[in-house]
Amino acid sequence: QVYLSTGSDVFQALRYESDGERIVLQGPLPEHLDERNVDKEKTLTIDSKDARSLKGTPVVCHSLQLRSMVHLNGKIGEIRAYFGEDESICLVHFEEE
Repeated sequence: QVYLSTGSDVFQALRYESDGERIVLQGPLPEHLDERNVDKEKTLTIDSKDARSLKGTPVVCHSLQLRSMVHLNGKIGEIRAYFGEDESICLVHFEEE
């Protein structure tokens, strides 16, 4: 699930387009998913930079170039928090092997 950084609505991510530059979303989703009515939802496409994954979302790390972090490329983790001046940096938790 992805929510827009410009609002508080939660949308389901359907797919990425344009090499990940754009994301296609459907929603907004109700607070309780068992109340979901897909016929009343809309589909929209936004810039990926304008969407943020919810805490707890599984992610695959890629493009890390720091020598101390390169071993994490390809690893699956979970978003735990956001920080930074504009909350554009996320803290990802990895299970130890």
